[in-house]
Amino acid sequence: MEPVSYRDRNSHELSDAIRLASPNGIDVYYENVGGICLEAALSQLNEGARIAVCGMINDYNAEEPTPGPSNLAQLIMRKAKMQGFIVADYWEHYPEFLKEVAPQVSAGKIDYKETVKEGLENTPRLSWRYLRAAIPVRCWLN
Repeated sequence: MEPVSYRDRNSHELSDAIRLASPNGIDVYYENVGGICLEAALSQLNEGARIAVCGMINDYNAEEPTPGPSNLAQLIMRKAKMQGFIVADYWEHYPEFLKEVAPQVSAGKIDYKETVKEGLENTPRLSWRYLRAAIPVRCWLN
């Protein structure tokens, strides 16, 4: 599957892009954005699909309640499961995670992007960039 950008797309356009990138549909989806991303993903679910929800960044700064996806019934139609979780609930597994994942990162088997800026004074600007553009951000505090 190829990465799909949500930028400058509505939910229908994003759904079409997902269909082109993953013509066999979605079996597993990690949700941490919400909004049009969730709506587009719901429209491409396979039967028995699973959605893990760890965030809804699209709504974090909303001044009014935001409407839910218009196609939430896809969970019923596709007999899919959507469950929320909080990372802190799994901290006891962190050493095991590092033992498994760190060698894969070192070997180049896991690809990732991050933006690194040093200094506490950069935190507000980077936080805003992260919330507005969903860029990977890590702040080092010295």
